[in-house]
Amino acid sequence: MRTIKTWAFVLSGLSTAVMAQPSSVQDQQQWLLEQVRIGEAMYREDLVRDSLARLELIAPDNPQALVASIRQALLEKKPDLARERLAHLQQVAPDSAALRQAQSLMKLQDPQNQKALQEARLLAAAGRPEESSAVFERLFGDAPPDFATALEYLRIRSNIPGQRPKVIEQLRTLDSQYPGNAGLRQTLADLLFREKRPAEALAVLDQLSSDPQASNAAADREYEYLKSLPVENKTVQAWQAFVKRYPASQAVVEANQILLNQQRLLADPAWVAGAQGKQMIEQQRSPAVAEGLLRRAIKRYPDDPSLYGALGLALLRQSRYEEANATFILARSKEQDTSYMSQWQDLMDASHYLMLLSQGDKALDRKDYAAARRAFEQARKAKPRDADALIGLAAAARGELNDIQAEALLLQARKLEPGNGSAIRALVRLYSAQSADKAKAFLNSLPASNQQEFAGLRRGFELDELNQQADAASARKDWPQVVALLSKIRTLTPDEPWLTYRLANAQREINQPGAADDSFKQLMRRQGQNPEALYAYALYLSSTDRDASALSVLEQLPGTRWTDAMRELGARLQRNLLVARAERLREAGQEPEAIALLMQKPSTDDVLTVARWASERGDTLQAGALYNQVLQQEPGNTSARLGQIETLISAGQLPAARQQLTQFTPAAGTELSASEQRRLANAWSEVGEPEKASALFTELLKSPQAEPVVYRDAARLIAAKAPQQALDYYAKGMAGAGLITPEQANPRDNRAMTLASRAKDNDEWLPGSLRSDVDELYQRQNPTVHLYTDYGWRSDNASKGTSDTDTQTTILQLDLPVVDGTGWLRAEQLDMDAGKFKTDDDGLVRENYGTCSVGVVAKGTSEPVFSGCDNHSQSARGTTLATGWKNETWEIDVGRTPDTFKVPNWLGGVSYSNKIGSVGWTLTGSRRPLSNSILSYSGATDRNTGVTWGGVTSNGVTLGLSHDEGGVDGVWASLGQHWLRGKNVADNHKNTAMAGYYYRLRDSADERMRTGLTLMYWSYDQDLSEYTLGQGGYYSPQQYYSIGVPLNYAFRTANWSVSLESSVSWSHSKSDGNDLYPLNGLNSKLLGALDQAGYELAEPLGKTASSASNGIGYKVQGLVERRLSDNLVLGAGVLYQHSDDYAPSRALMYLRYTFDPWQGNLPLPVEPLIPYADFR
Repeated sequence: MRTIKTWAFVLSGLSTAVMAQPSSVQDQQQWLLEQVRIGEAMYREDLVRDSLARLELIAPDNPQALVASIRQALLEKKPDLARERLAHLQQVAPDSAALRQAQSLMKLQDPQNQKALQEARLLAAAGRPEESSAVFERLFGDAPPDFATALEYLRIRSNIPGQRPKVIEQLRTLDSQYPGNAGLRQTLADLLFREKRPAEALAVLDQLSSDPQASNAAADREYEYLKSLPVENKTVQAWQAFVKRYPASQAVVEANQILLNQQRLLADPAWVAGAQGKQMIEQQRSPAVAEGLLRRAIKRYPDDPSLYGALGLALLRQSRYEEANATFILARSKEQDTSYMSQWQDLMDASHYLMLLSQGDKALDRKDYAAARRAFEQARKAKPRDADALIGLAAAARGELNDIQAEALLLQARKLEPGNGSAIRALVRLYSAQSADKAKAFLNSLPASNQQEFAGLRRGFELDELNQQADAASARKDWPQVVALLSKIRTLTPDEPWLTYRLANAQREINQPGAADDSFKQLMRRQGQNPEALYAYALYLSSTDRDASALSVLEQLPGTRWTDAMRELGARLQRNLLVARAERLREAGQEPEAIALLMQKPSTDDVLTVARWASERGDTLQAGALYNQVLQQEPGNTSARLGQIETLISAGQLPAARQQLTQFTPAAGTELSASEQRRLANAWSEVGEPEKASALFTELLKSPQAEPVVYRDAARLIAAKAPQQALDYYAKGMAGAGLITPEQANPRDNRAMTLASRAKDNDEWLPGSLRSDVDELYQRQNPTVHLYTDYGWRSDNASKGTSDTDTQTTILQLDLPVVDGTGWLRAEQLDMDAGKFKTDDDGLVRENYGTCSVGVVAKGTSEPVFSGCDNHSQSARGTTLATGWKNETWEIDVGRTPDTFKVPNWLGGVSYSNKIGSVGWTLTGSRRPLSNSILSYSGATDRNTGVTWGGVTSNGVTLGLSHDEGGVDGVWASLGQHWLRGKNVADNHKNTAMAGYYYRLRDSADERMRTGLTLMYWSYDQDLSEYTLGQGGYYSPQQYYSIGVPLNYAFRTANWSVSLESSVSWSHSKSDGNDLYPLNGLNSKLLGALDQAGYELAEPLGKTASSASNGIGYKVQGLVERRLSDNLVLGAGVLYQHSDDYAPSRALMYLRYTFDPWQGNLPLPVEPLIPYADFR
């Protein structure tokens, strides 16, 4: 029967081959060569001979056909024919692969080579595939000459470690060239099974199943494989396919029995549970789940040792070593298969050892070092060649503070297992406790093979050292060093979110916000899904006032994955955004809308915010009601209680506020924050209890404060009495706000502090207030010397000898801190020169000056007329001395014109400033000189009569008003009543009313431009502008109106300040006629003396004519300052004014020297000293 099947298979192949023959000559050659290879593979010599014969007819020179004919000739023992064919091949295909293959075939006929081949086969049989393969390669290289030799070579190579995958591919290639060889396919299937590629192996066996010569062998191999599979549905399906594929196999009966048994088992839930449990153990999955499944199976199959063994492994993997050991003992007792008995015994020993180690570890955890030592000693006896017990004993020794013994035990453990990581780590911990350098030296001494494994430990030491250095740099606020160190740490641990958070904040400290943002962007590219990284990034953005971006980052993580800290941050961010939106509405003038937004679902903080707004706009009733609303719900709310007190203070209800302060105590179980203590201290100060306020601040400042505003408010409180201490507090506040470094604050670096006091446009309220407070207090406490000189002249049609006066003023002034203000002393050298009068031909002066224009004659005559005065230069020189003091409220000065003046005068003034609501007011009482002319300022003596007159002073009060809420514009006004008195000068009275409006075209820290409108009104009772005896020599129209438009621009840099001022005005004035000699009493006295001397007036004394005028005037002024050093400033300026009848000009220069260094703001606009005569 088998013979019939074989011939049927062969004949079917032949008939198929005949039917498949190609028609072209080239294709026929290829087909016949394939038939040759098929014949070789199937050992069909007849097929080989027939195909070679046909090839010889159609392609006698084909190299592959010649190689096949040589192989066939050698097989048929025809060496001469083989040599003849080889010679032919050398002629038609010299130096070809076919020729080399044929030459290798001929080598096999050499006895020596046959002996080498036999040696290779013996080496392979002896289990030495590497040496066998080397012999093959010496004979044939990597290309055996024929199919049989190639198959033999590949089978040998498959036994060389690591060669199997490559051999499998070469066998597939060989199978494609020589199809149908059962031995090759059986070898291929076997190798695939060994490589754990069962699906490919089964596919090869499926090919063999249709080969009658190989079917039984294929069935046997597949049967063995299927028996090794676990019982599951896929295995049942495989057995069913096996039975169908191999119906004639002798293994079918056993296969059917196995199939029935597996189907029965799969129908049993308990067995399935056991199978699943064992599978989970094999796959090292969920030992706790596997335990439950296995226990269920054991109830049904209590005698199955494999279930107990798997259960023991499940318990072992849960570190339940005692239970695992007992279970392995059961498995061992139930096992009948000797091969498994040793396995259970090994697991029994291992679990017992692990049990002892576990007992020791638990004893260490509870610090029972004696029990730990006993357990580890037993473990050591159980496995004397294992290092873990020694490591445990070393831990017990360390617990007993016996580091010497611990080190000896660990070194012994390393001797047993040089590469044991636990021993090395324990030694590192031991040495680290002694010295970081010792631990690093130990790590460096490890063999090269261990260096990579413990690179993390070495990196840990490096990180610890760098972190310690970074902490130290942070403590001293050396932010550049902090950035450098943290950047180095980040190269070692680039994915640590809180390191990046710390680095970014340090980068912002050195004004590198872009680098800080980039640090987080780099982290998020790697850790964008890490919740901790997202939280750190959101926290960083929140700290830099980017709440919307922070919330967006946080929302990248689903809300279900938020931690409590994330939820707290998210809620805070949402409220910040709500408050920010409300603040924007309020800033835009939409405060009702802002309040409505916050009060939709108000929290306590929202109500407190609205209450604060009410207090800021002066609505104390609303503020008080809202604070009461909070206190009704939360009686102990400290912020509301303080807000209520502050509201009472704002409303002027100081007794009520003082009473609440007296009753104020923090809620039970709470402590006042630094901010709340600050507010409490400020409230005590406002109700007139500065001592209590000072005591609170003193207690608060015993420890460093994180809030700069605490230092600022403490400094404000003591600035008047202890200005230097206040400046120290300001320095600490500036350090806390990041304006200076801590080293510059303590001790105080005046240069650094004043440099930091320069105003900035982008300042928040706190840095801005610190800068302005330091600017004001430091300058007030800085002794300053001024040296000033100016020169004034007139370029109009003024009269020589009277109004055409040149004035040179030189001032030396010393400013000193006095009490809570600034006192000053000055000496002012004056030099006034009006030149000489014009004279008549006889050399006498007959202008209206004194009595020079008065003519007299002898009584009863009309001739000759005697008149005129000797010509002389009109000048005045001398030194004015003055002193004064000022602070924010009061300004006082007193001085005296030079005693060299004809009419010296005491001068002075007192001013008081305050506010009513948003309106500021200043009331000034003063006595000031009129410096219009030498006559009005210093006085003069009439050459004819010897009478001295002049030295006019203005005595009265002025009320100044202003309203400016810090917007783009403001208004001011001034009202005055003054009485003008002089020696032998008619009394006069002056009314003044001035008002103005200004608009800020630009107003920044270092640049200002303003324009506006100025209105002015004067009126004097009488015109005393002449220079005759009794006149005052000062401009005094009965009506004067003017309207002006100013345009002023000022800017400054670090060391320059420049002011440019200009104005254009229109004015109208009217003067009534008046007696040229207005003092009747003096006139009568002088006329009486004249009469006694026998003379009389040639003409009446006369009157002045009334006049009126209109005109356009303009003014241009430029001032500049240059800082020369920390202490010295140079300034200069020029003023030019012009109108139809009045055109005074002035040029000035000055030096200002401060005793202490000043690098703060230069004044804006420039403010030089003004002469004492120009005080108002």
